Amino acid sequence: VHLNQFEGFSIDLTEFEQIFGSNESAFVIWDTDDNGLIDALELFSGLVVFSDSKFDDKIRCKILN
Repeated sequence: VHLNQFEGFSIDLTEFEQIFGSNESAFVIWDTDDNGLIDALELFSGLVVFSDSKFDDKIRCKILN
């Protein structure tokens, strides 16, 4: 999967709260560029970091993207 397929995808705080049941303090962790939106790269990166994958697999995934 190439993330450029998801160019233009983003979710705002309201959508984040509805999807994940989390609040603004969690949202700001995922919104790494502080633009008030979580884009595809931020979402994918966050999912990788919080997954149960082995550390080496996480690093490999981050490098490829």
